[in-house]
Amino acid sequence: MSSNSQSLEPWFLELLACPGCEQRHPLTLAENKDALLCKCGRYSYPVREGIPVLLLEEATTLNPDAKPEDVA
Repeated sequence: MSSNSQSLEPWFLELLACPGCEQRHPLTLAENKDALLCKCGRYSYPVREGIPVLLLEEATTLNPDAKPEDVA
């Protein structure tokens, strides 16, 4: 089974928030469905076998200069 074989339901995605920023911005599914991206642009969280891994130590920092507090 590939890591992309299961999809995350839209209602479930609406419940998720970024654990890495104090503002708890919403997360969106990446186009290739292998990661969840924080709205602030700083963090990417892996999705493994259809399960989001929302641990900051597992996150990839996409843009260390992103300022979560500036996102509307």
